[in-house]
Amino acid sequence: MAGFILVVICVFATGSYAQPLGSAVAVSQTSAVDPASCWYGLLQPQACCDLRKGLTGDTVCWDGPFNFDSCCPNEAAQVKQQKQANCWLGGIPSAVCCDVRKGRGGDPACWDETYTFEMCCPNEAAFIENAHTSECWSGGTPGSQAACCDVRKGVQGDTVCWDAVFTFDLCCPEERTLVAKAIEENCWYGGLDPAMCCNPASGPKGEERCWEEPFSFESCCTPGVYAGLERRATQATCWLGEVTPAVCCDLSKGAQGDPFCWSAQHTFDICCPAEAAIAAAFREACWVGVPGLQGHCCDTGKGPRGDPECWGGMYLFETCCI
Repeated sequence: MAGFILVVICVFATGSYAQPLGSAVAVSQTSAVDPASCWYGLLQPQACCDLRKGLTGDTVCWDGPFNFDSCCPNEAAQVKQQKQANCWLGGIPSAVCCDVRKGRGGDPACWDETYTFEMCCPNEAAFIENAHTSECWSGGTPGSQAACCDVRKGVQGDTVCWDAVFTFDLCCPEERTLVAKAIEENCWYGGLDPAMCCNPASGPKGEERCWEEPFSFESCCTPGVYAGLERRATQATCWLGEVTPAVCCDLSKGAQGDPFCWSAQHTFDICCPAEAAIAAAFREACWVGVPGLQGHCCDTGKGPRGDPECWGGMYLFETCCI
């Protein structure tokens, strides 16, 4: 199986090598909110940024990008400084927790929701964030990064390049993502069931018998897998008595089947996946070849069913917009 994964990775990698691997990985950044734009009417910094109301000021003030960190930078800096001062109370040495040889986040046993690696180890966090563009390749030849990160040599690139600090995961973030995706997509071949393998009742790493490099609890039991297991558990409880797929998933009753069947937990998309796929494909077909038409026709500002001039036959607001 490991050989199969390497083949899959190499197929994906063929496209990624169209650009030099030495190019920096683009990082999307949300533009900062100008603190001056946060305040109007009763929303004023004196009330909202008041740390006596909590570590994020008055929580009723915040919404979306307008949050404590963006709108109260001075107070946010005070809170961060105080938290950092409290990181090492109780005699826990920073050298133990911030040791990046234990992982990209230092020692995971040290952290909780308040005290994080980024909060308590700012220098090490900056090193982790920037090493792939600087420290990893200092002193190397111009082709070092391309040679070391080449996943055609293995799922960790060229292992000769790495030591306890400078690892494939640290120095090759683009390739690391490629490998992780390929591994995750191939975890469950051969009849392995994530419900068994990822079950925490079997141990902190699930069912140990499931794992063989490069497949591990960490690489296979991802948030997406747990979301799928939750979805599967919900699907198992969709039908009871007269509430059946024949009744509820009938697309002749609407784009969401029979609307009387559904609740917040049991939805058309979860309980009728085959019909939901058909409905989604039909929605896509509504707009083929006409850029911008969906936004025009589905605009409820023109009416509760969008623009009535758009609809006819099978093409309705309910089938194309919902």
